Amino acid sequence: MGERTHRLRITANAPIVSTHQTHKDFNKMTKPLGYYCAVTPGDCSFLDELQEQYGSTFESLNRLEKLYILSAIISNLTATQTSLEGRSVAEKALATVTPVIEQINQRLLIGEHLGLADAIVNQLKYQHQGE
Repeated sequence: MGERTHRLRITANAPIVSTHQTHKDFNKMTKPLGYYCAVTPGDCSFLDELQEQYGSTFESLNRLEKLYILSAIISNLTATQTSLEGRSVAEKALATVTPVIEQINQRLLIGEHLGLADAIVNQLKYQHQGE
């Protein structure tokens, strides 16, 4: 019998409940950090230190810890892009996407958030800086 995945809709006041996953699901990180970033084991870089401390697939971090790191990375990227493009461009961009953000919070199942994030991350990796 196949494993079930619960589809949950989370609103601002609703408790956050994770989707049903087995322990083996948590060991399926795709590839080590070196696949995504310029890091080689033993190169003494910050990324190498992260690999040493948390494992090459960050297996020593729990889900919430990974989400906090992701949130910090997104904050850094947003601040840098705002600095490059200027406050007025950033304010216009935020005004444009605010309705989308609200709809994501209201209508997108929590289990679909990471898929959407993955799609956006991949688009950002290949999008030119000024677009």
